[in-house]
Amino acid sequence: TLRDMLQAEGIVVDVLPATVPENYKADMFVSLHADSNDDSERRGYKSAVSRFERNKNDVLLKQIIDQNYFYFSGFPDDDGNVTGSMLEYYAFNHRRFKHSLNPKTPAILVEMGYLSNSEDLAFIEDPINPAYALKIGILSYLQEVGRLR
Repeated sequence: TLRDMLQAEGIVVDVLPATVPENYKADMFVSLHADSNDDSERRGYKSAVSRFERNKNDVLLKQIIDQNYFYFSGFPDDDGNVTGSMLEYYAFNHRRFKHSLNPKTPAILVEMGYLSNSEDLAFIEDPINPAYALKIGILSYLQEVGRLR
């Protein structure tokens, strides 16, 4: 659905396999995930960019995606549960992994909510809600960096 929404706006979308093509380059890379926890009360949204400085736009991408996802989802901020593996996600880590992004490609890993929490799950399972929140964030980022026509 997110792909369809973005394509309707004239955005070219590549849906990649789990193995990122070597040195993949794009205007941005968004890796979508949903979390789970033994504590069914834990809920919220979190995201991560590389722990290592890769390019000047990673932080901007995170700020804009986060702002829009929080606004449209109403989710609490779960940033306190960002893990080291999120910050060193293989797709970000061109120093360690051959199948990773070109370091000039701004990238974010998004945990859209918890599958183990009924409130988060209801939002995530709706095919429109998370896709719309992400679409607005992506379009806002592309506009901010001058990549929309």
